[in-house]
Amino acid sequence: MNLPHRKLFALGTLLAGAILFVLVFVKARNSSFTHDESFSYLQYCGQSFSEIISFSDWYTNNHILNSLGMKYAELGFGNSELALRLPNLLLLLVFMYYAYRLFNTGSWLADMALFLILCTNCLLMNLFGMARGYGLSCGFMMMSLYHFLEYTKTTRVKHLALFHIAAMLASLSSFTLLTFYASAMIIYNILLFIQDADGQKRMRMIWRSNLRHLPFLLLSAGVLYEPVRRLVSYSALDFGGKEGFYSDTVYELVFYIMQSWKMPVFAMFILKLFFTLVVLVPLGIIIMNALRRNTAFFSENKGLVVTTLLPVIISLIIVLQHIILGADYPVGRFSIFLFPLLVVQIGFFVKYLLTKRFRVFMLSFITSAMFISVLSFALLFDFRKNAEWWYDSDTKDAMQGLRTEYHASGKDKKPYKLCVSPIFEPTVNFYRVTKEYNWLQPVTRNPIDSACDYVYMFEKEINLLNNWNYTVVKRFPGSGTILVRVNHR
Repeated sequence: MNLPHRKLFALGTLLAGAILFVLVFVKARNSSFTHDESFSYLQYCGQSFSEIISFSDWYTNNHILNSLGMKYAELGFGNSELALRLPNLLLLLVFMYYAYRLFNTGSWLADMALFLILCTNCLLMNLFGMARGYGLSCGFMMMSLYHFLEYTKTTRVKHLALFHIAAMLASLSSFTLLTFYASAMIIYNILLFIQDADGQKRMRMIWRSNLRHLPFLLLSAGVLYEPVRRLVSYSALDFGGKEGFYSDTVYELVFYIMQSWKMPVFAMFILKLFFTLVVLVPLGIIIMNALRRNTAFFSENKGLVVTTLLPVIISLIIVLQHIILGADYPVGRFSIFLFPLLVVQIGFFVKYLLTKRFRVFMLSFITSAMFISVLSFALLFDFRKNAEWWYDSDTKDAMQGLRTEYHASGKDKKPYKLCVSPIFEPTVNFYRVTKEYNWLQPVTRNPIDSACDYVYMFEKEINLLNNWNYTVVKRFPGSGTILVRVNHR
């Protein structure tokens, strides 16, 4: 049956999206809570709405929208891992829906390949199965980008409102998305400036067009002002990168795109150069057409113009933040939002090239990249581990093992004292609270001492117990951890 392009693409994304959602759902349900998730739950879920939204506890672990999502998910559905991760899971559906809307190259095969490249990145998909702000921010960013592009084409108020609301929610999910919001507004004015108008007529048009944004900008400013003020005042801009934008952010972004595969230095250099050219080549095309005053090019290729300028202006803002505010260059999970933007930009570049006699080459290239991405996803997707929080992959099982130990030894004993390596403290306390382990004393980050009844630590730290009489209850090879019973004499 010869189905039209969009119907084939819709069927493909529906099937692939359903499989991916089920995989992430199962992982969200079964995998151990992690350090940052647990800290957020223990620190912020008990706060009021106004305390969370105002960023009164200004530590950057408070991803505001995620904290609110956990708070109200717990009220509605309890405090299981799945319930607390539900807001991010729902935003995965939003993310995939808007990916479907954004990819429209004219070839269902190219669109399907781009969708799968985007959605079979393990590191990105992991974030939608966690109770953190990164999945939320990416979902709302894709929504905002789509409605921004639609507004530049139609000037309908619905798209204007949804662009601003989604950008504000993305920023409340992760403050790094403020760079996206600001960049979109700068690009909007660039598009206005290059329209076919002169002198005062152009300035009046720019002024009137910006006035339409004003109510929404005031709303966003009212919501975001206090959190951002506290963030800047307390210099809580520690995003990890200290060396430079290219050596930190771009390197980490390529590492994420390649799904953490370890490669030789030369291979990484080639990949960094390739992805840089993916942005710079269309940027050169845009500048060339701007110099020629080719307004038809900008009318016909707004998607390419917007998505090419976005990473460029975001990069400039990140560098300026470092110079003016001393902010770190975003790396790892802080820079992951650049990956979806890059894939969408590649999608519009592919669409442009498909009209320029590059069809066979582009389809071959993009489908090859799809197969590599899908294969990497199949090999690397892990139902237990969560990327940068790999060390907590067995903490849930360790706590269940401790519970078994307690029941086997009788319930008339005094509460156990569990000592842990400091990094495990939030997650252990999360399970102690949510599972109501009243037989376990609150866990601290104090040094391990001989008063402990049990110890949960990295096995490489076992030398700390050299002079103790202890029994190994269980080893966890995946995280390299060990649960130990201290035999008091």
